[in-house]
Amino acid sequence: MDTSNRWVRAALAAALGLATHTASAVPITFSFSGTVQSTEITVYGSGGGTTQDPSLNGQAFSAWITIETDGLVRSQGTDGEGNTTLQLNDLASDPAEWTTSGLMIGAVNYDVSMYQRDYGQIAVNEFPGPICTPTTPTICYDRPDYVNISDRSAEYAVGSAPDGQFQDIRFNFNLMNLANPNGVIDLSQGFEATDLLSLPLTTAGANFASVARECLNGTCSTAALNNIIFSVSAWSITTPDSVSAGNVPEPSTLALLGVGLLGTAATHRARRAP
Repeated sequence: MDTSNRWVRAALAAALGLATHTASAVPITFSFSGTVQSTEITVYGSGGGTTQDPSLNGQAFSAWITIETDGLVRSQGTDGEGNTTLQLNDLASDPAEWTTSGLMIGAVNYDVSMYQRDYGQIAVNEFPGPICTPTTPTICYDRPDYVNISDRSAEYAVGSAPDGQFQDIRFNFNLMNLANPNGVIDLSQGFEATDLLSLPLTTAGANFASVARECLNGTCSTAALNNIIFSVSAWSITTPDSVSAGNVPEPSTLALLGVGLLGTAATHRARRAP
């Protein structure tokens, strides 16, 4: 057999395999919209406090956060109450384009990733049983599974910033499992970001926070917080290869998709090369 033909057949087989077996290696987009609920301005330290800025209240907003799932670093463990947590992190040292986002309030665009240290996260929290308070009589309640999607950027890393004040921005979209108090997420069975596409989750809100920090001798503390809180009325989770029921791609389409994903993976590997 001709060498070039063998290479073409091998590449096609790899593309088909990639298209059908690595659904997690794709960007996943969280889109949401609604209105501004409130804006809270908090100043810490002597004489500080929290005030309300009503200037944006009721204005429409639209937003999205896209995270490249094949660039995420996994970190899984348990908290002090025995609940299982999973963090899928796009580290600040990774290329910034692995997490991108957009936010528009009214006719104004807000730049979430304005600082050099840009990073993102999908944090999944699984609560396997009811939470009980140590009272008499004991009160127990169910805590829903919880997902936080975020895009953040900062001028400096906390703890290594020079003396003075620096800024960081936090853009969060939160989902909960309210339909099934017994939980829908089982991290012990393995979990990928694209698994969120099929889970019965409900929006729990979103916020855009600008944080000012004061740093001195390697110690940083929060000096001020400007927090815009959103009321989310519509949201969705999508991937480029998401298809509706009854719209199944032909084998040739799967092959082309696989070739495209193969090229994307190669590009990411080239980016990460030292």
